Amino acid sequence: MMMDYEAQQQQEIEALQAIYQEDELELISAQYPEISLRIKLNSGQDGEELDNDFRVALLIELPSNYPDVIPRISLEGYRRYLQHRTNTKSCQG
Repeated sequence: MMMDYEAQQQQEIEALQAIYQEDELELISAQYPEISLRIKLNSGQDGEELDNDFRVALLIELPSNYPDVIPRISLEGYRRYLQHRTNTKSCQG
């Protein structure tokens, strides 16, 4: 028997919690059918801060019939990264 959408989405959250550390995964809403979360990505390794360090985040919203329908995914923070890269290249030129 196939699992219902809510159970599948709860398993998805549990899998992500096992993969990402607590400070990397933010559950914005864990209530079905409006599950949304943010995964924070850092260019540094092991919490290391670098001069050219940047951070972006994936915002993921699961539709009520996920996984039959793909999630809505957006990227946050990339504009700051692009601006930083542009400023860095201008200073080097």
